[in-house]
Amino acid sequence: MTEPRFKGLPPRIAKLPTDERGYPVPYFVEWIDGKPDFRVMSSKNLARAVKYRRCWICGEELGRFLCFTIGPMCGVNRISSEPPSHYDCARFAVSACPFLTRPLDATTAICRPARPWPGLASSEIPESRCCG
Repeated sequence: MTEPRFKGLPPRIAKLPTDERGYPVPYFVEWIDGKPDFRVMSSKNLARAVKYRRCWICGEELGRFLCFTIGPMCGVNRISSEPPSHYDCARFAVSACPFLTRPLDATTAICRPARPWPGLASSEIPESRCCG
C-alpha cells in the first residue's frame, strides 16, 4: 500500500488500508483478487455493521450518536440503504469520495452500468476513464 493521498485525515480514516493511488478503502468496499473494488459493497461487512453496530465507513464500533450520509430523496423518504457512520467518517466521505462529490463526472463513469440509466440519453453519460 502507498502513503495516504489525503493529509489531516480523521484518526479512524487514517487507520484504513489504502489502495495503490493512496485512497483510504472504506469498510464497506469489497476486495476482489487482493484489490479493493469501490463499486462493490461487501455483504459480509454490511451484515457486521448492522448486527454489531459498526461504522459503515471505518468499521469501528459506533457510539451513542449516529450519522447517515444521505441524498435528498433519503431525507424525503426518511430511509437510508446504508448503515450509520461516525460523524467524522461521514464528513470525510462527503468531502473526499468521488462517487459523492462528482457523481456524474467522467472519472466515475466506469462505475455506472453499461446501458444508460432510465431517463438519460446515451449522449448524457460520459465516456469512462477511471475511478478517482
